[in-house]
Amino acid sequence: MKIAVAQLEARTADFEGSVGRIVDAAQRARAQGARLVLLPRRVPGGEMAGALRRHPEFFERAEAALRAAARGVPADVAVVLGTEVRRGRARDALAVLRGGEVEILVDPVATFEHEGWRIGAAQFSPEPEELDARVASLRADGARVVLVPGGQPFFVGGHAHRVALLSALARRHGVAVALAEAAGGADARVFDGGSLVIEADGRSLAEARRFEPDLLVAAVEGEGAQRNPAVALPPRPTTPLLPGAEIADVARALAVGIRDYVRGSGFSRALVGLSGGVDSAVVAVLAVEALGPENVFAVAMPSRHTSEISLEDSRALASRLGIRLDEISIEPAVEAFARSLEQVLGRPLADLTAENLQPRVRGTLLMALSGELGALVLNTGNKSELAAGYCTLYGDMVGALGVLGDLPKTWVYDLARHLNLRRGAIPPRILTRPPTAELRPGQTDQDSLPSYDRLDRVLHLSLEEGLDVAGMRAAQADDETIRRTLSLLFGSEFKRRQAVPAIRVTADGLHEEAYPLVHDFRPWDED
Repeated sequence: MKIAVAQLEARTADFEGSVGRIVDAAQRARAQGARLVLLPRRVPGGEMAGALRRHPEFFERAEAALRAAARGVPADVAVVLGTEVRRGRARDALAVLRGGEVEILVDPVATFEHEGWRIGAAQFSPEPEELDARVASLRADGARVVLVPGGQPFFVGGHAHRVALLSALARRHGVAVALAEAAGGADARVFDGGSLVIEADGRSLAEARRFEPDLLVAAVEGEGAQRNPAVALPPRPTTPLLPGAEIADVARALAVGIRDYVRGSGFSRALVGLSGGVDSAVVAVLAVEALGPENVFAVAMPSRHTSEISLEDSRALASRLGIRLDEISIEPAVEAFARSLEQVLGRPLADLTAENLQPRVRGTLLMALSGELGALVLNTGNKSELAAGYCTLYGDMVGALGVLGDLPKTWVYDLARHLNLRRGAIPPRILTRPPTAELRPGQTDQDSLPSYDRLDRVLHLSLEEGLDVAGMRAAQADDETIRRTLSLLFGSEFKRRQAVPAIRVTADGLHEEAYPLVHDFRPWDED
């Protein structure tokens, strides 16, 4: 049997557009000889609908769109997809469009007959054991092919895990398996595609393109393979400490995320504040890849503490990328703020207050330019800085989208080196200079933070692996880094709660479970 898998663009509540995409996929599949079409889950409402699900009208329009799509699907084609329905409460469901009708199935699994084949459909589960149980029940019900409407957002290791899991399920149960994923950006999530068709012996028959819509057609036998219950399932993946070879996927995911967030918000242009450091350099390169150089504006905002090296590197980067760079000195504004405050206080400003004035002036300038230029501000802060609170509220935390907000600083350097292999736009000195905010003379990040390799390791053990202090010690993290890192992490929750949305690239992000804002817990003091 020929199966078509339509990898649709990830769109939220685009009901009318979804009808056209569904019908178009069914027609193109039929033209290639396929009469069975699989789509992703949560069609047509979208994965990122969130609180839109509180409104009954959301589900009414979604079901109306499915009915309209069913009327446009060729009469001899069956389309299987995942959707959401309101049956007392919002819930995931399976749907089959055929013969001009829509059949909604709220169970996690379902079987139906198509062209003499017993076809199974299973709602996706991120838990391997749960999905395994669903495939097993369908195989026991006589299914020769299992269709899985997927829709997992991108994270490092996710695609490789899906390939391994589907291959294991096919061999374990002796049944062909197809998975449909979405592609493109929706809010701060990116869907990386890579839909699959796996034969019953575990062979990959077809794989869709990554990060973009696609239609793949494959012929499956779906029988003849022996079940092998001894086949082990890969465990649910966690994000690695370093991205390794998948850094190329990270780069593409971030560029797609920028493109679709900016355009989906009704804009076409972006604005980046260039500091001469690695973070803003990487964001500028990614913005150019996403939107084109003609749609990226950059501004350098030097103070008395900004080195000439930083300005030289910012100018070189902008020139190599072909983007407009403006320079605005922040000294007059900082001095004006300082004078006003000193009149009230009757004394000079404290050092930290004076330092924080600088990013706050820069943030004000960025947001004012955003309004004047009609360009969204891309925030350049990284996950390490945000986790440790090494950032200024209403200053360098401003923006519409956090491009690097889910990337540890060590990943940012890896990403910069990867981008330079293709573009060579980032001046080498940016990659070798000690990182610095340049808010006071001779400042470096490591004046206030552990070295980024040690900081990122403890953050990884805490945020991605969920380890306690004893587990971190067992993983060879030193006590001083554990104490300093967790102290910074616990004390910075109030900043993370106010951070801009960040494109997610890790399996478990910083905001999955928030720390309390006020508490007295100090686990590093316990023996």
